[in-house]
Amino acid sequence: MKNRPKMKLIKLYILFIFSILSFNSVLSQDSLRRFSAEGEVKVVPLMSSFYSGFRFYNISTEANDSGLTLINKPTNFRPSLNLRLNVTNKSQSFYFGVGFKYAPVKNYWNKLQHPDSTSSIFITENIKTDYIGGTLRFLFDPIKDIKIIGGFTIGGGKLFGRSSEVQVTNPVPPIASPGNSKKIKYDINEPTTMDLGYQIELWDLYLNYTFQYLFNTGKNLTFYVGFEIPFLRLFFYNSQVKTGLELNNDSFFTSLQNFTPIVGDQSSGNKNLAYSLKKTHTSSLNFGIRYHFGNY
Repeated sequence: MKNRPKMKLIKLYILFIFSILSFNSVLSQDSLRRFSAEGEVKVVPLMSSFYSGFRFYNISTEANDSGLTLINKPTNFRPSLNLRLNVTNKSQSFYFGVGFKYAPVKNYWNKLQHPDSTSSIFITENIKTDYIGGTLRFLFDPIKDIKIIGGFTIGGGKLFGRSSEVQVTNPVPPIASPGNSKKIKYDINEPTTMDLGYQIELWDLYLNYTFQYLFNTGKNLTFYVGFEIPFLRLFFYNSQVKTGLELNNDSFFTSLQNFTPIVGDQSSGNKNLAYSLKKTHTSSLNFGIRYHFGNY
């Protein structure tokens, strides 16, 4: 009989422990469901490439019988990759995301200017750069019955020169392209390695409006499509600051002629890549998948 109070106490302890564990489990699930991870691909339409001769090029070479063929292929789109961790409030009406952003960025022109020459040199291998940055995203979902969310993305990062050398060749006439091919081909000898005399390096900061339409698939996955519209863009390079509305206008800096990179001229190289970077992270179509932790 004397052991009954102890048994009751033990049962109370066990019940208390189970209650705490159950509470923690519910709390953990409730906390986890506020977090999500997502991967997003941004596709930027290069507007001027659809209606003018000022294009972005994918530049490559291929072997032929006598040497190499240089191929300049116009491209109308540019991608970037975003990875992001989101946290939301309990009602799932507000999202705050912290992300990582990566994009390979190439020079705008397919030519290079040497200060001792009156003619341009064809680039057979692009200036190699990588853009690494981060984003803060604030999205709101005020109407639960409509699967749309919108808000703002603040982003920034640094453009790193991966190499200060490019492969170039002397100007040669293009090969006639069969049919309606947009590829421009040139037969060339072995390209020459040229040191630019500088390393590309610049910073940027931007503010975009973000819109997403959601497709719920399964218990924890959400696909979305959307777009971003830029509000403001800042570039920092060579002790200069360039700012303005980040629209798809071609006169963001100065005239188009000043975008040609010049050997030994750090400013022209950075300006060229800043313009290319502007085009890479401007108005975009976004495609992403979001994974929600816990019971969503």
